Amino acid sequence: MTTVSDLDLIFFSGLNHIDALLDHGPDWNFQNPGGNVITYTFSITSGNEQGETGQKAFTAAQMANTRTAMAYVASITGIVFSETSNGASASVHFVNTDIPDFSTSGLCSWY
Repeated sequence: MTTVSDLDLIFFSGLNHIDALLDHGPDWNFQNPGGNVITYTFSITSGNEQGETGQKAFTAAQMANTRTAMAYVASITGIVFSETSNGASASVHFVNTDIPDFSTSGLCSWY
C-alpha cells in the first residue's frame, strides 16, 4: 500500500522524457478534492508565467489535435482533462512561443 512518505520519494528512470515528469513541484491528484481532474487552457491572456512574453495562440487545427490527444490520454489513464477559457485557473497552458535556446523543447513552471 502506498503511504504519504512514498509520495515524497522520486525514483528517476534515467530517461529524460520520463524524468521530466517526475521532478519536484506540485503533484496532481495528491490530496486534491478534485481528484483526477486537470484543467487546461489555450488562453494567452491570463495565467501565463510572469516575465514570459511572445506567446501566440494555437491555431484551430492545433487546438483540435490537442483535444484529440487529451481525450486519448484520458481514455488510457482515467485522468479527466477539463478545458477552461480562464487561464488563471488552468494547470496546463498550450501556447506557441519562440524559445531561444535550441536545447529547450518546452517551458515548465509553477508559482
